[in-house]
This record gives sequence, structure tokens and C-alpha cells, in this order.
Amino acid sequence: MKQILKGMNLPPVVANKRLPLDEELRKRQEAEVMALAHSAQGRIQRAIYPTESAVKADNLRDHYSAMFWTVIAPVNNMAIMETKSAYDLLIKEKSLFKQNVKRNAKLTMERIDKYDAAIMRTMQGNPYGDRRQYWMDYSDEHYEMMRHDLDIFRLSVLNVLARYNIPHRDIKARITCALSLLDYAVGMFDTFFRKVQEKTGSDLKRFFQDARLSYIRDPWEQVHHMTCNDGEDIRLNDDKDCELAFQIIERHAVDIDRINEVGKVAIEYNQDIVNHVYDNPLNSNECFERSYKEIVKSKNVLI
Repeated sequence: MKQILKGMNLPPVVANKRLPLDEELRKRQEAEVMALAHSAQGRIQRAIYPTESAVKADNLRDHYSAMFWTVIAPVNNMAIMETKSAYDLLIKEKSLFKQNVKRNAKLTMERIDKYDAAIMRTMQGNPYGDRRQYWMDYSDEHYEMMRHDLDIFRLSVLNVLARYNIPHRDIKARITCALSLLDYAVGMFDTFFRKVQEKTGSDLKRFFQDARLSYIRDPWEQVHHMTCNDGEDIRLNDDKDCELAFQIIERHAVDIDRINEVGKVAIEYNQDIVNHVYDNPLNSNECFERSYKEIVKSKNVLI
């Protein structure tokens, strides 16, 4: 299966169309109240206490940082969770899990661990308080929301492999789906920051570079290449069920109503965040500027 479903040639294209940056901006503001308490700059304060300066260019950095944590980071988490699931199955199949496959699979997991640790450090260092629990609840709820769509996609891939009588197809379907989702996450990241630069004139991508999952995708792509190499003529791009299933994932992963609902659930689990905002009406601009300077000084790329 030569580069089977490597993004199906879809993620960069569809992400460019689906990412809700320029549409429904007012709804996005409302969603921030429910979904963005975890942002590294505590931007829930801006949503609850809107001011004229909140829409000025000098405040766009933290606005898009908040959008990053609401839209891009959960997509990253979704791809990582599916990669972990594939890894857990792969290590049980000794006929596949050996030599270079083992080395690249373990390298993938090591890099995922580093990414997760960076996320937790960022949440712990939130100027408005520790947001680690909120982030775990938010990302877990987003993943659970997507589980049905992810299962449909995996089963669609599995059906194609079954038609070609591919051995170990359960594992190979998971490996393939994980690679497609990692590809999708990278495409979303690039599209998001390209649009941010077009809108603001600022290149914020460099501050989030560790959240671009290409360094996790690359060794996993090697795992895929070495384990899914027995179906050279299979192109999942041409299967309508696979294509439709992936398009549904792309649409649902960034759907504003779903994001809003995820945020509501996460805040219900973390009422202390709302209480903190109302009890401590700090100047969010000053807080962000102080945090931003510290981040630049420490070269922490995950704002």
C-alpha cells in the first residue's frame, strides 16, 4: 500500500476551505466564552469583558492564540490519540513490530511524550492560573465527540483492505488512519497560521512551531511505509466511502457549535475558572504583554 491514504490528498486542500477564520467571527467570540478559558493568555476575560481595544491590531496575537488552543490543538490531540491506539496494537504483532519499525514507532512515541509535556508546561504557566485540568477535560471531550466519525473512517479503510485480502488489516487500517490524521493536523496548522499572517501581517507561527506535528508524523510515516507495503495498487483516495468519512471528520473537527458544546462541558467540570475570572478582573492586556515578553525571552514556542 504505497503511501496509502497519505492525507488522501485532502487535508491541505480541505483545511484551507474548512478553517473558520473569516466566517462567523461573531459566533467565534461567543464560543471563546465557553471554550477558551484554557488559552495561554486567559482570553476568556476578553470575551466576558469586551472592550473596544479588544478588536485592535495590537491585541490580535492573543486572539489567534486563543483560536489556536480551541481549534488546532484539539485536532493535534485527536491525531495523537489515534497514533497511540495504533501503536498499542502494533507492539502486540511481533511479525510487524521489529527492527526499523520498532525504532521509528518508539521514536514517534518519544516525540509525542515531549509534545504532551510541552502542552502541560504551557497550561501550568497560564498567567491566570493552572489550566492543565481544563485542557485535559477540553481535549478529551473533543476527542470523544469525534470518536464515532473516526471509527467510521477506520472501518471504511478496513473495508477497502478487506477487499484486497490484506493481512493484518486491522493494525494496518489504524496505522493508515493515524498517518492521515497527522497529515491533516499539519495541514491545519499551516493553513491556520497562513491565514493569521494574511489577516494580521504578523508571523505567529514561529512561537507555536513545536505544535506543528511534522516531527511526529515523519517517523510514523516510516512505520507506515514499512508495514503497509503489500498493496501497491490500492488508492484509498478513489474510494468514495473513505473520502466521505474523512470529509466528515474535517467538517466536524472545527464545527463552531460542536466546539462551543465541548467548551461548555469542560467549564462545567472546572467552575473555578469562571469564578476566578469574575473574582479577579485583571487587565488582560497588561497580563498578556508581560506573559508575551517572558515567552520570547525563554524561547518557549507554545504561547
